[in-house]
Amino acid sequence: MAELIRRILVPVDGSRASEKAVEYAAWVAGKTGACVMLLHVVDADKLKLTYEAMDRFLPEWQDKIKGTDDIKRYSPFFDEQLKCMMDDPLYKRGDNVLKEMAKYAEKQGVKVKTIMKLGKVVDTIIQTADDKMLQSYNNW
Repeated sequence: MAELIRRILVPVDGSRASEKAVEYAAWVAGKTGACVMLLHVVDADKLKLTYEAMDRFLPEWQDKIKGTDDIKRYSPFFDEQLKCMMDDPLYKRGDNVLKEMAKYAEKQGVKVKTIMKLGKVVDTIIQTADDKMLQSYNNW
C-alpha cells in the first residue's frame, strides 16, 4: 500500500469537515509514507480584482508571487493588485487556514506542502489533482 499512495491532495476551507479530512490524510500519510498537499482555493468571483489581474495570477498565483520580478514585467499595476489581494480578507483567511492545517499535519510527523490558488473552487481542485507537474514532484 505504501507504494500506491505517494501524495494526498486535501482541499481545505477551514470547516470542521476539512479539519477531519486533514486528520484522516495525516493518518493515511503516516501509515504509507505519503506526502500531504493542502490546497485552499480563493474563489475568483469573490476576490475584488480586475479580470486582467486575475488572468495574471491564474492558476497558481501564490507561486508566481514568490517570483515577483516575473509578474512586474507583465503589468504596471502589479504592486497595487498584489497589495489589494494580500489585504483581502479571503486571502488572509485562506492563509491562516493553510497554516493551521499544516501545523496539525506536521505534528503528526508527515511531510506537508501548502498551496493557495485563485479560481473557481471545484474546477481548480480538479485541475490541481490532474496537474502532471504536481504529480511528478519528488521533493515533497
